Amino acid sequence: MVKADWLDLVKLLHWKFILLLVLTIVVLFLSLQYRLRITLRMVLRIGVVLIFAIPLNNAFSVQLLTEKEDQPVAALNFKFQLTQPDINKVGILPQNNGLFTLWKDEIDKNSGKKTADLLFSFGAYDNVRMGLPLYEAFDMWTGKTPSIYTDKNKNASYYTLLTDGRIAGPSVTFIGQTGLMENNLGSNDFSYSGTWTDYTTWADKVLGRNFLGNAVVDNTRAMLDVDVKYNFFGVYPALAEQLPFYTDGAGDKQSGFRLIFASTIKEASMKMNEDIYYANAGTNDIAIANTDITAKTMLTKDFVLFAGIDANGAVISRADLNKERGFNETQRPFATPVDYEIAAKYVGNNASITVDSIVDLSRSSSSWNVDINNATIKPNITAAPTNNHIKIYNVASSQKYPVGHSTYVNGLPAYAAGYVIQLGEQIEDRQPIEISIKVKDNLGFYNVLKIKVQKLK
Repeated sequence: MVKADWLDLVKLLHWKFILLLVLTIVVLFLSLQYRLRITLRMVLRIGVVLIFAIPLNNAFSVQLLTEKEDQPVAALNFKFQLTQPDINKVGILPQNNGLFTLWKDEIDKNSGKKTADLLFSFGAYDNVRMGLPLYEAFDMWTGKTPSIYTDKNKNASYYTLLTDGRIAGPSVTFIGQTGLMENNLGSNDFSYSGTWTDYTTWADKVLGRNFLGNAVVDNTRAMLDVDVKYNFFGVYPALAEQLPFYTDGAGDKQSGFRLIFASTIKEASMKMNEDIYYANAGTNDIAIANTDITAKTMLTKDFVLFAGIDANGAVISRADLNKERGFNETQRPFATPVDYEIAAKYVGNNASITVDSIVDLSRSSSSWNVDINNATIKPNITAAPTNNHIKIYNVASSQKYPVGHSTYVNGLPAYAAGYVIQLGEQIEDRQPIEISIKVKDNLGFYNVLKIKVQKLK
């Protein structure tokens, strides 16, 4: 048994017991003055006295007896009982939502009841593995800023996490441990790191496919069930209802939570700002850019799918636009627009439509049709798709040119990067089409942006 933190244990004792201690000291003093003999009797209902911790929910009878010449002179009797610590006053480590951490309840869609505590940890990753910043998932640090992620409160060492990485498939490291893993949050393995490659919790992607047991193959969440043990002051076990929980495969509640190696892209929300986009008459094309899309991470950070134009009309990369929004593509990379996967179908009958390979105008010197006199610039999309196909053009950004420029004397407006979607001549008029754009991260997790387009209103 772990030795109790006596200063904290005293806070749990009944006021009568504390009064007893004070009276004992007084009586001891009097006994020295008057040569009285004092007998202290402490009787436990179950007849057992523990060395380090007084058992909970057991009545104690304490008698302070003063004798003179073996005859009782006075006696004080006290009764007290210790009960389970109040979690709101003493506290298990509170769950903490950080910059890359989010706790959520898992809710059963049919019953509407909670089935698990979920910990989404949005890890940093490369092409083969993801590391989690678990240090911010628990409110155990004495400071509130990363510069003070060095000192933990005393509760941390009373909180033990256990999980079995052997069932996860690929290699998993959990708080510095592998295999059957157990560690408490007070250990040095559970620490802050300002460098993501130094995190102590990892999962590896194997053979370009597997991630926590083939999760990438069907885009399911990569999860580990983590069991939790907590002892108040290192002695009194927390009750099940005082701990987070998850529901196991047999339908039983287990004390713990589900740890999700969360993909920022997969868990994001991506949607178009309009319900339907109508093609331009004659050219049958629709242009979309970042301003047409609302994309937010689960942590409510905005991000963009294309490069763009800054306030001064200069070209700015997608990575820089996202960095301004708090999304670091260096640590959470995802595919570029030329590599997005596109599919299309008619709304209603779900008949598929052939989508030709993306035409990457960003790599061509003839990407633009420029009218110097009228100061207009348009993507060069003169080659229409055949029959009932759809063609997607990946268009780069073009900077703004001021009036009086040596080449563009009348100036040119900026053009923001995006897609131009062109519908084939034989695609039915007034028939809505759903185009799906699959955006993958470097581990293979993905999200899908859906656009409805139509020829003619």
